[in-house]
Amino acid sequence: MVENKSLAIELAKALIQNNNVKPIFNKRYDSDATIIVYTIGDIEFTFHDIVLHFAESLKKSKEYH
Repeated sequence: MVENKSLAIELAKALIQNNNVKPIFNKRYDSDATIIVYTIGDIEFTFHDIVLHFAESLKKSKEYH
């Protein structure tokens, strides 16, 4: 699992460096904290969301292979 998490983080880092992914500073709706979200098209994702997506995809791919 640790190797999947490390790979998921590396994949997320590579994704956010893509020219089509734009970082935006946002205020959290539930506090005064400012967070960075990444927009892909019209949808905003946190870095955590992106890592989680890749980790789940890696887990599913190992189940099928």
